Amino acid sequence: HRYPGKGVLWSHPEIFRKYGLRTTFVGHPIIYSLNQEDRLGDFREINLISSSDLVISILPGSRISEVNKLGPVLVQTLKKISKTFDNIKVIIPTVNNLRNDISILFEGMDFPIFIITDYEQKINALKSSDVAIAASGSVSLELAMLDVPHIITYKVNPISAVLFKFLSLTKYVNIINYLYDEEIIPELLQSKCNQEDLYRASIALLKNKDMQCKQTSIFRKLNERLLNNNFNPSDIAADTILSENQQR
Repeated sequence: HRYPGKGVLWSHPEIFRKYGLRTTFVGHPIIYSLNQEDRLGDFREINLISSSDLVISILPGSRISEVNKLGPVLVQTLKKISKTFDNIKVIIPTVNNLRNDISILFEGMDFPIFIITDYEQKINALKSSDVAIAASGSVSLELAMLDVPHIITYKVNPISAVLFKFLSLTKYVNIINYLYDEEIIPELLQSKCNQEDLYRASIALLKNKDMQCKQTSIFRKLNERLLNNNFNPSDIAADTILSENQQR
């Protein structure tokens, strides 16, 4: 089940077994792949970013429609944050085809911005972040596996929002919140997707070490919830399919 905007929700095998469907829990591929990453680069050291600098990652989405909708709000949010903290550095991981659009959108800022498209550099850059503001989606799991406290935001058209509200089986769109039935990751959706609310949520996370620690303590437990004994999900899926085929 998905929130419009790619916020993947979790499904338990028991849901399928209830209806007589044999099910194998394979685990989450993002969790597994990030566990395998050998992150040797030090983004701060390479880019001469001091330990006292505040590094904020901004992830406005992977589609141009998302960037166009969320980008201007995030720009204004960053401007407000920079008036509270004068030592910020901003990282924007993205894909090659969006680099130019994002460069134009975020140009003219009074603080350094690093727009990164290389995957290994993106992982190292995210790992160096103090906090992140991200479009709702699977990127939240990537941030979690890299121990980056974050908030999520998103806005869809009103009709889609109403449909989601009445058809959804959960009150949360973030997979981590859904798993723990608690808003561990602040969700600023729809009317809350504005510069004032995003600014307040960002400042609260930046200043509240207990809030950051609560998130990261949950992040470190995700392997237990989202992997099957740390085995490769692709291997489990392939073995299950081959086994089913042999039985038939």
